[in-house]
Amino acid sequence: MALIFSALAREHTLSVSSDGNTYTTVSGVNNFMFGRDTNLTEDTAFDSHGIRTELPTSVEFAYKFEGFERFTDVTLGTRDAGQLIVMQKAAALGNSSVIYGRLNHTTASGTLNFTARVVLDETGGGNDDLMNFNGTFYLTDRPTGTGVYSYQGGASS
Repeated sequence: MALIFSALAREHTLSVSSDGNTYTTVSGVNNFMFGRDTNLTEDTAFDSHGIRTELPTSVEFAYKFEGFERFTDVTLGTRDAGQLIVMQKAAALGNSSVIYGRLNHTTASGTLNFTARVVLDETGGGNDDLMNFNGTFYLTDRPTGTGVYSYQGGASS
């Protein structure tokens, strides 16, 4: 996956939704990375004069996020509501695994909307380590953006 940009989360808020209408902020995220991968199909012909030619046939967009697990009540183990939605969608199968995401820029004007499936990375560490909350949103459609995000994925809303 070719990295397009990486950004610290302090200038962004990530929100997720199960239905695309009500969004919940995901706490604990401290880094975002946006990547794009293009699949090429060879279409070299005899009239290519020996030059190999390829056509782009599909594009994959992905947003990787990194951070730490956040609990609203450590004694009860109550998780951050946004992280809980992400974890539930990562465990779901089929159409119920679709998650709607929104990235808002906090200092500049802009919103990035996307629909995706999420895969969480394995967590690990010792007794004294914070638990990681890392994963990747694999987009199921082109993202749409406004303001500072209008260039993402070549589409704007």
